[in-house]
Amino acid sequence: MEKNVYAGLKDLPTFEELCVLALFSQSVSHPYMHRIRGVKNQNALNLGPFHDKVLVFLESVIAEPTKLFSLVATSKTASLDGQIWDRPEVLEKIQSLAPRLPHLEPLVVAFFSSAVEGWKRFTEEFQPDGKISSLSAESRLEAFMEPTNDINEGALGSFRKVSHLNPNITLQTINSRAMVKRNDTVPYIAQKFDSEDRKHLHHEARLRNNGQQESG
Repeated sequence: MEKNVYAGLKDLPTFEELCVLALFSQSVSHPYMHRIRGVKNQNALNLGPFHDKVLVFLESVIAEPTKLFSLVATSKTASLDGQIWDRPEVLEKIQSLAPRLPHLEPLVVAFFSSAVEGWKRFTEEFQPDGKISSLSAESRLEAFMEPTNDINEGALGSFRKVSHLNPNITLQTINSRAMVKRNDTVPYIAQKFDSEDRKHLHHEARLRNNGQQESG
């Protein structure tokens, strides 16, 4: 496998394609994820203007692809956020090799053009006449959405692990445990519940436990 990878790096078309992937990663992907993951408690429904900014940047590269790899290119104009590249040495190396990569420019144009098409589909609901754009600020707040799927992916992994270790556990129990942890239910009960509340809670728990529950 290592030999094949090494051979691929010696193949000009393959090497040029890798350079395009690296350029996209440094100019778009890393800045985008830094923005999405770097700001806490941001609502995905409010990201329409940022998505528009991504589209503008992609189209600017299509119009002037050398802004990414010319010897005078800088992160101020060759990065989505105008900040220093995640791996500046990668860009510097590509810039130095660009004169020997005859297909680099058309490949960049083709790749970023496809990215524009995909981006328009991905952000369709954020368009001026889209469903999200038509929501009021209050409605977007009420329908708050995380900007990434990390929570769901983490929850799925936890579900699989708990189900494996406890084959007879019910789905309701798994969900209840997750909700207790996420919503800080234990401190809430300690502060707010009196003996009657606890008695009622125990009664409801027994009723639910006696019912037919779907196992995980």
